[in-house]
Amino acid sequence: MVVVCVSGGKGGTGKSTIACCLAVLLSRMKFSVLLVDADIENPVDHLVLGISRELRSEISSFLPEIDSSKCIGCLKCVLSCPEHALIGLKGSVPKLMEELCNGCGVCKLVCPRGAIVEKQRMVARVWVGEKNGINYIACELLPGVKQAHAVTEIFLKSIEEQLRSYNFAIIDTIPGAGSSVYSCIKRSNVVIAVTEPTPLGAHDLDLLLQLCERIDRKVITVLNRADLPGSGKDYVLATVDKFKHIVIGYVEIPYLSEVVKYYSKSDVLTLLEKLQPFKQPLEKLAELLIEISRKV
Repeated sequence: MVVVCVSGGKGGTGKSTIACCLAVLLSRMKFSVLLVDADIENPVDHLVLGISRELRSEISSFLPEIDSSKCIGCLKCVLSCPEHALIGLKGSVPKLMEELCNGCGVCKLVCPRGAIVEKQRMVARVWVGEKNGINYIACELLPGVKQAHAVTEIFLKSIEEQLRSYNFAIIDTIPGAGSSVYSCIKRSNVVIAVTEPTPLGAHDLDLLLQLCERIDRKVITVLNRADLPGSGKDYVLATVDKFKHIVIGYVEIPYLSEVVKYYSKSDVLTLLEKLQPFKQPLEKLAELLIEISRKV
């Protein structure tokens, strides 16, 4: 069992495409594969692979409700709310701006009269599907909900047993290097850090590798669209060298305009069959993961 975290310091690096293609290649090699779309603000893996999703469950979180018969208008809840979702005047019952509430529950903890009771509101949906031997599960945050990290953690906790029951579990993370990405990486055996040959790509790769370094995770770096003219490839290579004590592999994928055509048609199978310059580095990446699986 190997849990692989596919992440990128910024959006648009090709992280989801690579996660999906790896799932296809490993499944073709007769490994059991679970593809986890944890990019909860924009889950697209089902579109890339043409998977028909089914709703499995819903995720709810804390929402405060103030009992006006107990409230004394002390405003402790208002002053303690980190998102300023509660407003009010001294001596009055505070009002909740629900769209700002992040469900942290601080207001309930500080209320001296027990005037805040817990309600629940739905914040995300969990979807499942299957295609070509790939089992798929995803979490999708509802529009306007500001609880990405909390929901990511709830979602991943709910599937921890599933992660351990496959030869390979591939987690496609949210972009960046924040707490939601940390929730994914801490459950992984290895991280695939996808970047692009630009100064910004190198900068965000640096942030992601710092996170991996702090929690002692080994990394395979993937430089996507590596041969773009006038690119900042040297910036990326310098960053990789800076973290060579945790980087155990480096793979370059060339820029191919045809990738967009097959990607937009949800035709990853044809993409892998017809574009050998794209497929070969991904096969190398798959072999690195298989080698890691033999040591776990």
